[in-house]
Amino acid sequence: MKCYKIWFGLLALNQLAAGLTATSYSIIFILMLELSSSRHTSLVGNSALVSFTLGEALQTLFAYLSKNWQLLKWINLTFIALGLPYLYFMPESPYFLYSKKEYHKLEQLLRQIAQINQRQESDWYPYYQELLKTTSLRVLQQKKLSYIQ
Repeated sequence: MKCYKIWFGLLALNQLAAGLTATSYSIIFILMLELSSSRHTSLVGNSALVSFTLGEALQTLFAYLSKNWQLLKWINLTFIALGLPYLYFMPESPYFLYSKKEYHKLEQLLRQIAQINQRQESDWYPYYQELLKTTSLRVLQQKKLSYIQ
C-alpha cells in the first residue's frame, strides 16, 4: 500500500509540474512572432501552429507505442523543462518596451542587439530617433476626452 502512495505522490508532482509548464507553448508562440520580421509574421505564426499539431500527433503515436505512460509523461516534462531556462536569459522584447514607453531600456536593448549583429550606430540610431520623434508627435496630437464627453 505504501508503494501506491509514493506513486500517487510522484504522479501528483508530475501533474503539477506539467501544469506549470503548459504555458510554454504560448510563450514560445509569442517569442517566435516577436523574433520574426513583420513581413514574415503570418508564415511564422502558421508554422508554429502546424508544428504544434504535428507534435501532438507524434505525442499520440508515442503514447500508443509506449507501454509505460508514466515514463512517457516524465520524458515530456523533462523535454519541456530543458527549454524553460532559455526564457530567463531572453531579453525583454523591443515591442514590449516600446509599448510601455520605456525608451531608455529600449535604447539599451537596441544597442545590445546592434553589437551582437555587428552593426554600427549609424545603421540603426537615425531610425530610432525618427521613431521617437513620430511617437512624441502622435502623443501631442491625441485629443484627451474628459469624463463628461
